[in-house]
Amino acid sequence: MLGPYRSPRRFTYTRRQVWSAYSKAIEAAGYVPKPEFVAVITAHGALETGHFQAGCWENNAGNVKPGTTWNGPYTCITLNEDLPGRGLVWFSPEGELVGGRGSALKCPPRPVPPGHPQTQMRSYDTLAEGVADKIRFLQKPSYTLAMAYAQRGDASGYVRAIRKNNYFTGYRDQPDPCQYELSVISIAKTYLELGLVVEAEQDLSPVCVEHFGTCEAERFDVDIIGAELRAQVAILNQQHIDDIVDDARRSRS
Repeated sequence: MLGPYRSPRRFTYTRRQVWSAYSKAIEAAGYVPKPEFVAVITAHGALETGHFQAGCWENNAGNVKPGTTWNGPYTCITLNEDLPGRGLVWFSPEGELVGGRGSALKCPPRPVPPGHPQTQMRSYDTLAEGVADKIRFLQKPSYTLAMAYAQRGDASGYVRAIRKNNYFTGYRDQPDPCQYELSVISIAKTYLELGLVVEAEQDLSPVCVEHFGTCEAERFDVDIIGAELRAQVAILNQQHIDDIVDDARRSRS
């Protein structure tokens, strides 16, 4: 039974906020949050939500629908589904549309809530909650193979595995690799780059200590140490990050 209805709210997040949320959720679920793994799962979420900008409704990190067991809050949004034998069909919370987004209703409007079942989506208070539930959803036995691919950083294998389980309905008539798969692969590469930088930034302290015998550059007080010294530390830190990222790229090639 569905929980309380919430009017749809759209949230936006930076790439670093998204990376942090996914990395923490993956680790909390018992996995090792390797950059390759986090990049694939995050890229999938980015594709589903308009890069956590245009389509991140109610902190739902993967457009996860309520299903038959969800008893938490939910919302309804306008969307399309690729239905067998019918192709692409648009729905608004009030019902099926005769054409695309903004067209007339095909039948008398449904009350909202509860809205048309095709448009119902789970709702969360925070991005962390939405991402954690997305990871739990992917831990179902039917997605075991997909998660195995993701842990290896194989975005192609991951998408093909979730496609077989009808996670997404679009591109039904496209052979592998479909555009959905190509998009996740491309986005995963950008998130992997971010992940390598985040890893490198976590190793800044030794650089500061080695050269200046003090704490991380970001904690320096400019009034005490001077802008010139701070600038020197910033340059060294960036060089250090670049070196670590380059080494990581070579080890993964």
